Amino acid sequence: MTNLGFSALILGAFGLAGAAMAQDMAVGDTAVSGSAAGGVTLSAAPLHAMGPEAISLVAFELTNASGTWSLPPANDGGTQGDAIAGDGVWSMSTVLPNADPGAYEMKVYVVDTTGSEFVSDPVDVTLN
Repeated sequence: MTNLGFSALILGAFGLAGAAMAQDMAVGDTAVSGSAAGGVTLSAAPLHAMGPEAISLVAFELTNASGTWSLPPANDGGTQGDAIAGDGVWSMSTVLPNADPGAYEMKVYVVDTTGSEFVSDPVDVTLN
C-alpha cells in the first residue's frame, strides 16, 4: 500500500511533485529505538546505484491502528538523531504525539538528486 498523500506532501515540499519512481534505489538496513511515550529515533540506509551522494531526501512514515505519523525528513549530518555524519545512514529523532506502544508499520521514502522517488515496502516495528 503506497500512501500517495504523504509521498506527494514530501515531494511537493521539496519541489519534486510528480517525480518518477526510481528502480535504481532500495533501502538496506532500518532501525527503530526509543519508545512511543518518550521519543523515537528512526534510521535507514538507502542504497543508490550512483552511490550515497545521489540521495537527497529520506523520510519515514509510521502507521498503526490509531493513525499515521508522517515524519520530518531525516539527515545524514550527525545531528538530530543521526549518530555519524556521512556514513550513509539517515536518521531522525522525534516524539510521536498520542502514540501508543505496540506494533507499527514503517515505510521509508527516498528521493535522489534527479527527483526520482522510491518507497520501501512496509517494515514491521514495535514501539515500547
